[in-house]
Amino acid sequence: MATGGEPTPNGWTQEQIGGLFPKGCPVAALSRNPDHVDAFVCGTDGKVYNSWWASGQDWSGKDNNWGSIGGNFEPGSKVTAVARSSDNLDLFVVGTDGKVYMSYWYTGGDWSGIDKDWDSIGGEFPPGTEIAALSRTPDNLDLFAVGADGSVYTSYWYTGGNWSEWQSIGGKFPTKAKVDAVARSQDNLDLFVCGEDGRVYHSYWHTGGDWSGKDKDWNSIGGIFTPGTEVAAVSRSPDNLDVFVVGTDGKVYNCYWYTGGDWSGANDNWGSIGGEFKDQSPITVLARGKSKLDVFVSGSDNKVSHSSWEDGKDWSGWEVVTETHLPNAKVTALARTEQNLDVFICDEDGCVYVSWSSS
Repeated sequence: MATGGEPTPNGWTQEQIGGLFPKGCPVAALSRNPDHVDAFVCGTDGKVYNSWWASGQDWSGKDNNWGSIGGNFEPGSKVTAVARSSDNLDLFVVGTDGKVYMSYWYTGGDWSGIDKDWDSIGGEFPPGTEIAALSRTPDNLDLFAVGADGSVYTSYWYTGGNWSEWQSIGGKFPTKAKVDAVARSQDNLDLFVCGEDGRVYHSYWHTGGDWSGKDKDWNSIGGIFTPGTEVAAVSRSPDNLDVFVVGTDGKVYNCYWYTGGDWSGANDNWGSIGGEFKDQSPITVLARGKSKLDVFVSGSDNKVSHSSWEDGKDWSGWEVVTETHLPNAKVTALARTEQNLDVFICDEDGCVYVSWSSS
């Protein structure tokens, strides 16, 4: 990926790419094309910072030269980043006043919020709430978050229009629960949250219809987890959904769905894919095409581990991707191509580290 780094025994390469941030804070990262990666962190001064990498170049912020793009947030706040196209990026953060703030960028322009002037798009959320954001087409954005009353709220935008008012689409969840959102196609959206009873709940939307769980009637797809546990979901094709959670026994559990079938774990029959982690460890998943899945978990042993699946094969064993100095550090992963994986953490020293693999 970059020009330096230290190889690890499992074929990954790890590199420090600078920054002086709150230790262990979440890193947002995305790839708007196969040759470009952008990373974002909310710093100790409450501003959001950006570093980017392009093929043939090193990270722009490697010598602690991350660029400020403004904002005035709680240090270390979660930044949610979306690429609507290779020429459009959008960032979202919940402010200390509970409102959601946005900054955008387009090719040829600078960040809209670079002088702290991020746009408020309203909302009333507990500070620290994580926003889930999707772009189902280059002209659409959808946001989701759990409100103070435990319901899930959404706001949407389309080219030529303003942001909609936030509206409840039902559910009754722990207030700090994270919504995971997936776009199976431009006409299908799916949401997942772990409920107060430890089961994972699902609501869906399709063009021309309303949210299935709008009257709090979200569908249980089973599981017996710690209430509010992080759920990681992915769609590897318009006809497939895969959901992952770290269980109370430290193993990773999977539930899947395909068009015409029911959820595999609907009767609390989630399948274990192993692992030895701590309950509620940070987890993320990505799809490399319709026949490859990759799961990453940040463990209490100060290591980020990886397991992969390919169509026709079983899940691989767990391998260590990177070692940190913090237990259960927030982990972010992306696939620039089917052969390129990049994993990001912010370590105890406040620096951002990236590990990459080309296979």
